[in-house]
Amino acid sequence: MGLANPLSSYVSPRKRAQRTLELLNLGCRDKLPWQEQQQTKPLDIRTDAKVQTDEDIREWDYGHYEGLTSATIREQRQMEGEGSWDIWRDGCPGGESPAEITKRLDRLIDDIRSRFQEKVIGKPKADGVPSDVLVVAHGHILRAFAMRWIKRELTEGVSLLLEAGGVGTLRYLGQGLGHAINMLTFIATSITISTNPQYCKRPLQALLLRCG
Repeated sequence: MGLANPLSSYVSPRKRAQRTLELLNLGCRDKLPWQEQQQTKPLDIRTDAKVQTDEDIREWDYGHYEGLTSATIREQRQMEGEGSWDIWRDGCPGGESPAEITKRLDRLIDDIRSRFQEKVIGKPKADGVPSDVLVVAHGHILRAFAMRWIKRELTEGVSLLLEAGGVGTLRYLGQGLGHAINMLTFIATSITISTNPQYCKRPLQALLLRCG
């Protein structure tokens, strides 16, 4: 996935996202936050990247719609005499609204930019010096993250696609934070998790934030 030596990694607190990070086999020097002891053998250590779980990148709280497909939700709303529904516009009753999602994602993005990106933007990229940040989470929340990264409102509708097990790369163009790229290119990943039913309830994805 083009991530030989990341600077840092943010991971959803959900077990399936943590398992995805493990399958990436980054070779972190420190043990992962949810592990009781270090799993990486000394000879396999390849990075000093710090991994942290963060509630701000957990999946969208679907509330009363948890476990339902979009088709089922729309059919149910039609039977109850309710109007059309779009998660990006309406959110989920009993769960989170687009405004609430925006608030926590903006908080996370501000943290990433202040801690990592302002230190490397506009500077020459040195060989071997880590400058990428990895975010491992879930489908809806990562698409929402990408929209907020380029300062788009979720209520505009999200037309970005991120395939199950896919990796999206967000890069900067130009010399400053105001030049965030407005096009996202998603690439395939060799991560395979579909053979384990425990991690097949929802697609897992990752975003690579290329800062340097």
